[in-house]
Amino acid sequence: MRSMTGRLLATVGLSALICTALLTTGCPPPPMAPDDQDQDQNQNQNESDDLSGTVEVADFMVAAGESRTIADDVTIRASGMVMIDGDLMVDEDRGQSITIEAEGDIVIAGQIVAGNADDDAPTAKSLRSQATADRNGGDVVIESKNGSIVFMDSARITAGDGADGVLEDDGMSGGTGGRGGDVFFTAPNGSLTLPTVADAIHLGNGGSGADVEMTDGTSEAPPAFENGGGRSGLPRFDTPVIEGATSSTMRLEEDLVDVLGETIGEAGEVVTVIDINFDPNPFSGGIGGDAGNVTIEMDEESESTAKRRNQSQTQDFLEFDVQGADGAPGWFTGGKGADARAVGSDGSGSSPDGRNVRAIGGTGGPCGTIGTLRATLTLLIVECTGGPGGNAFAQGGNGADGAPGENGGDGGKAIAQAGGSLFNLSTTGAVCADATAIGGMGGDGGSGCDISDTGGNGGDGGDADADGPFGFVSCTDRKSRLTATGGMGGDGGDDENNPGDRGTGGNTDTNESVTDTVESTTESAGDDGASGEGCPANPDPDEPDEFTKLKTQDVTPESGVANTSLAESCNVFGDGQGADPLVNSCDFTIPENATRIRVTVTASDTGSRVNVFARANTAQDGFSACGSDQSSNMTVLEFTPNQTGAAFVAIADRAVVSETYTICIEVQQ
Repeated sequence: MRSMTGRLLATVGLSALICTALLTTGCPPPPMAPDDQDQDQNQNQNESDDLSGTVEVADFMVAAGESRTIADDVTIRASGMVMIDGDLMVDEDRGQSITIEAEGDIVIAGQIVAGNADDDAPTAKSLRSQATADRNGGDVVIESKNGSIVFMDSARITAGDGADGVLEDDGMSGGTGGRGGDVFFTAPNGSLTLPTVADAIHLGNGGSGADVEMTDGTSEAPPAFENGGGRSGLPRFDTPVIEGATSSTMRLEEDLVDVLGETIGEAGEVVTVIDINFDPNPFSGGIGGDAGNVTIEMDEESESTAKRRNQSQTQDFLEFDVQGADGAPGWFTGGKGADARAVGSDGSGSSPDGRNVRAIGGTGGPCGTIGTLRATLTLLIVECTGGPGGNAFAQGGNGADGAPGENGGDGGKAIAQAGGSLFNLSTTGAVCADATAIGGMGGDGGSGCDISDTGGNGGDGGDADADGPFGFVSCTDRKSRLTATGGMGGDGGDDENNPGDRGTGGNTDTNESVTDTVESTTESAGDDGASGEGCPANPDPDEPDEFTKLKTQDVTPESGVANTSLAESCNVFGDGQGADPLVNSCDFTIPENATRIRVTVTASDTGSRVNVFARANTAQDGFSACGSDQSSNMTVLEFTPNQTGAAFVAIADRAVVSETYTICIEVQQ
């Protein structure tokens, strides 16, 4: 058995006084065998088909090698004793709970298996809704009113796992994971003997919340999403004696908050501590469900939505918050907080500014402690791991470009706050998440040339603020990494007399001074835009257009490959031997009104020489232009086509097998 650590660990409701028998070892005396009359009575009641509802018997027994099935929730109530040496388990998973009540002793040497949640059950519309009941794992409740509870090392107790969350039809509400099943041990007038083997008692795991994704710029996000995970199953104890455990007392140095968020002990209070960190640990499971992630990337807003938004807008108001749900509580491991991602819509029309957004990662779920129902606080030691926090990503919307002579819109502000791991004195590890904030780009000012007497100013880039987690959190295993990038300012609009001013880049901020939660910070303020210039001169109508690229293709000669297709792709033919030179052919189409064709071929080996020619595929006697061998690895071939349609450019003679050649074909019209 491990000795008690210095950490404050789980809380349970034991009896008000912890007797000295807590330090003793061994099991209570075995129960007395029932008399013949009781055996006959039990024979009929114990041999029914699937058990459900309330089953009242004198004694309840499942012999070794026998198996009894549970159809629905069942309560087995014995006026005498209970002995389970075989299997008592569900026929199929529907979240069934199993309750065993006895006036006398309860001895378990076989297995008791409650139902996992039914994945097909309806999901809840709210985290507080009771509609999740069908999605919860089944509990195992074992109560001896006047006797003791003994688990042999062969015993296996399994509470059910919760189901993962499923969203409602709107794709945004619901999605809460079901909770894991609890395990209750009640022997107020006796003792409890736990197994001394690993993983003998499974606490139900909580289900994960459903992921939410939304790309609708006309909708508003709810204040808090309902897609959190389900809490894990918890162990509940009510007995004055846990055989094999040790006890001590300690004074609380600060207030104690339980796994469900309630304050259960105040600083300065002296409490009894029970250490059941047996080695090996008889408990397993107890993992809280991860919260579902939230991603909202807004499309461009409609005019009506933008007008409504402007009517309620105040300066520096963060108009769109995306807050991820917290991870669920877990007995051994808390659930992960939700990742939150928010991308603001770009400005447009009557609302040229980009949308301001804030993303807040969910806090990792707590672990370990639960409250007591008795007047004297008794603590049960169990080491646990808090859930990691959720990452946060926020990107402000870009400002719209200004109409002729009008200013560009400002980029949206972005705030990202990383999720932390909820602090708990029993937590052995805590992982805090990362935050990334990117300000929106400012829109360019509209040109005043030929339309207005002034150019529009460029919009300012959006500010970016990346923060580490706040509140009662810890980051002992990993601290947050913060990245803030300000939005680029927009360019000023051109005008001959009054060009527009440039927009300024967005500022950045991080809470790098919070060294206990932040590992590193990266800040990059946005660049300023360019100032407007004078109006450009009208182009000379006789000046030919610039070359525009038709295609770029990489080719690699391969010896012995023949392909003479005229498709729009590069082919290889010839074997590169003797009079049959290796040729790399790249087909293309000469467009109408083409005045010049320019071909540039570059070999990957700077020591290579390149020989290039081009020809119309439709006629061997059509145009043909050849380049010459050069000491350079690049040849530029420019010619005037005498027809349109299919053509090809090829590398010949000097082509080297397995070397890469880049062919760029440009046209002037």
